[in-house]
Amino acid sequence: MIARTPVSRHWRGEAQLKPLTAEWGAVAAGSALARLRFAALRHWPAAQRPDRGMCARIAGVVAASAPGAPVDRLVLPVRYALWSVLLDDRLDAREASPADLATLAQQVSAASQARSDELSGEFVGELASTAAALHHLRQTVVARRFSAAVDEAVAAGIEHAALGRAVAEGAEPAPDLDDYLRVAAATVNYRSFAFVAMAAVLDDALSGEALDRLEAPLRYAAGAVRLANDLRSVGRDRAEVSLNALMLRSPAGKPVTRRLIQARIRAYVAAHDTLLAGLSAPDRGRTGLVFAAGTLKRLLRLSIGMYRVTDLR
Repeated sequence: MIARTPVSRHWRGEAQLKPLTAEWGAVAAGSALARLRFAALRHWPAAQRPDRGMCARIAGVVAASAPGAPVDRLVLPVRYALWSVLLDDRLDAREASPADLATLAQQVSAASQARSDELSGEFVGELASTAAALHHLRQTVVARRFSAAVDEAVAAGIEHAALGRAVAEGAEPAPDLDDYLRVAAATVNYRSFAFVAMAAVLDDALSGEALDRLEAPLRYAAGAVRLANDLRSVGRDRAEVSLNALMLRSPAGKPVTRRLIQARIRAYVAAHDTLLAGLSAPDRGRTGLVFAAGTLKRLLRLSIGMYRVTDLR
């Protein structure tokens, strides 16, 4: 659950995002990005290949979040982020029956644990490749957290889509903003994405204790990304009759406004940064919590910054 958090006096709001948004733009123009985009897309069969523009946007965010990291390390989080978008499309498909979604959840769970005997098809095979890569990087503990986070995101996605349809049909009342975020924050799959991004750039494996200390910041980050997504996609969500924070009311019963969402994003980012700032364990190079915290801070700002200038799709 994402708790309410006062906006930190050290957080200067959207002005802090501008340098990072500019950095994302600079990376997006570089030749390394072209190599990263090509490497990420070549794993997909032509019939299922994600949109090149979307791949470029994701690759830009990933590359800028890990300055100096080699392209071959960054391919993994880009591939996984592309897969997550395709997962979202499948969970939102109007024609998908409850049985279809239950089967999808079972297949995704098996793939996230790299249980190849239960897999069939390129879609789940791509996820299994990500899980196997985490083990190859000796990030076994991260791999277990990753699998649990994927399961959570799929369950939340199914619940979110079902509630959206029920609200549209008048069978259920619309949730307030807080109740909405308890489910919707997980649907952006940010936690599992962050686990993959950290595993890809760290030289040493993270322990379970270290990951425990990152869980709370990642919950706040997921809420911030969900709200940034909603600000950008409200027009599409209205057309598709999907739930969006701007269609709801606050717990106090007032209509949710852009100003309220922007304030909530700032509060979540402030809470995220405050918790990460408390990770003061000794650190050297690309190892340990301090390096992971720096990567996560850049990743969150760039993810939010991307939604300020464009949509993911």
